[in-house]
Amino acid sequence: LSAPVFKAVMKRGYKVPTPIQRKAIPVILKNRDVVAMARTGSGKTAAFLIPMFEKLKGHDPNSGPRALILSPTRELALQTLKFSLQLGKFTDLIATAILGGEKLEEQFSNLHAHPDM
Repeated sequence: LSAPVFKAVMKRGYKVPTPIQRKAIPVILKNRDVVAMARTGSGKTAAFLIPMFEKLKGHDPNSGPRALILSPTRELALQTLKFSLQLGKFTDLIATAILGGEKLEEQFSNLHAHPDM
């Protein structure tokens, strides 16, 4: 992992990858698709966010979103955004969430910041 991503992973207190992370991260880093299922709390979010951050590397102010995460619920979307902000703490990557039922002006403003994800 790159230094900024590794630093964020260590700051989260991760020492050893979970089974889902051990299986998914290397495959995703090879640009392969993954369909996986695991229990709640097994590290699924980290299993796709860590390689996503590794692939995106740095913010590109001239491009639009380069990654899209679809969540089935508002709560999961906000949880994923929070985790993304923590993982991206030592990078210049920008993450935002677009949620149904929220004020459009603020969400359009977030999109005008050219988020990476």
